[in-house]
Amino acid sequence: SAEYYQLIAIKYGKDIKDRNIYAKALGDLGLVYYNKGNYLAAIDQYMKAKEILEVTKSYRDLTSLYTKLGMIYYDFNDFDKAITAYRNAQ
Repeated sequence: SAEYYQLIAIKYGKDIKDRNIYAKALGDLGLVYYNKGNYLAAIDQYMKAKEILEVTKSYRDLTSLYTKLGMIYYDFNDFDKAITAYRNAQ
């Protein structure tokens, strides 16, 4: 399944100490969880990826991540957090 392969990618990124691969795999796992309706797990993965992306200054990936967080907060009807996430995506 997609979750299985993302977990392998996360381990791979960690093992070779490539923060970009690691953060991308975390974000992709978050998307898998989002698509399964497991929003809390998705947020958890996105927040882990966000910490890494802020350090590596991967602004393009951060934009995508904030957009995805905004979608989740919107789905939760937490409009203040959704707006903040969307603004951070700009």
